[in-house]
Amino acid sequence: MKDKIIQKVVEVSKNKKDKKERLTSFIPQFVFFLIILPSILFIIPYFFFDKWIGFEKINLNTWAYILFSIIAFIGWIFAIWSIIVQFKLGKGTPMPIMATQKLVIKKPYSMSRNPMAFGTLLLYIAISFLIGSVSAIIMSLLFMAILLTYIKIIEEKELEIRFGQEYVEYKKKTPFLFPKLT
Repeated sequence: MKDKIIQKVVEVSKNKKDKKERLTSFIPQFVFFLIILPSILFIIPYFFFDKWIGFEKINLNTWAYILFSIIAFIGWIFAIWSIIVQFKLGKGTPMPIMATQKLVIKKPYSMSRNPMAFGTLLLYIAISFLIGSVSAIIMSLLFMAILLTYIKIIEEKELEIRFGQEYVEYKKKTPFLFPKLT
């Protein structure tokens, strides 16, 4: 089953798209990651799950609010930076249907193999704390666990098939998630 999924992702990701097609592909990604997913991770947990389960709102002091705002901003920067680099250098997008056509190993990808996931993790956890929702924190962690599992089991194998030894060498010297700062 896993091998069939990997082969399908490899097949789909080999489709080369021009710049207009890649830009157009951002529309569903934009809708999903900026409207649908935040609704699932933040709005529904905050307004429904916390009350239903009986979780109290997390009240942050001023310094914690500033800290989590900075963490959210750093996460947002990493996520956006990753997307721009994938689009410009990799000639693709984060989605397999418009996958990168070149292996990107320049910053931020020289710091982490998954800087977009790292940024998303920081952003989603920080937002969960900023809105004060325990169930949003749980939902964000669950989403990230699913995403990182997909990356480890499917995406990494797909990249090894598409980019071969070049990806294997890159994988050896670059951390999976948390960036190296040197």
